[in-house]
Amino acid sequence: MVLLFSPAARAAAITEYLLPPGQSGLPQGVAFQGANYVWFTEFGSYDKVGRLNQGTAEIVEFKMLTGSRPWDLAYENPGGGSENIWFTMAGRDKIATILMSAGAFNLVEWSLSSNANPRGIDVQLGTAPNRFVWFAEFGKSAIGKFDPGDAAGTVVEWSLPDSNAHPLDILYLPNSVAIIFGEPDS
Repeated sequence: MVLLFSPAARAAAITEYLLPPGQSGLPQGVAFQGANYVWFTEFGSYDKVGRLNQGTAEIVEFKMLTGSRPWDLAYENPGGGSENIWFTMAGRDKIATILMSAGAFNLVEWSLSSNANPRGIDVQLGTAPNRFVWFAEFGKSAIGKFDPGDAAGTVVEWSLPDSNAHPLDILYLPNSVAIIFGEPDS
């Protein structure tokens, strides 16, 4: 089930959208694409990324490989008619994107180091060399950075001072040099 909360001056409305029956469930991360679409991950054994059209209530699910366990996602509009949904695959030590262009959807994946167990993800919008995807590596207690324009797919990782930090989420703050992340086990 996906719930959207719309606060108003005097009252709030909660709209509930049921996921398709069968192998759906456990919505985790959420990202907005413009005013109409809400993307979400289906963590656990469901291994899906979903997209809700708020105007029609249609839900489209994209099935990942078994064991992917998508956790969090972030929306990016780099221009040029393309849009991207970046997400982490906690169970496969990968980050991935669904590239959207002219109504087509293409999945691209990048491998991280073993036991990374990536969770939170965010996008630093910009043009090369200032466009990066940032992510939290729960399993390695590290923060990672990926340059989508790097043909070699180079990932840079920084280990956190506390090896038991296990960061879950990450946020890039535009117009600053700050990356904020949460350490639930510190």
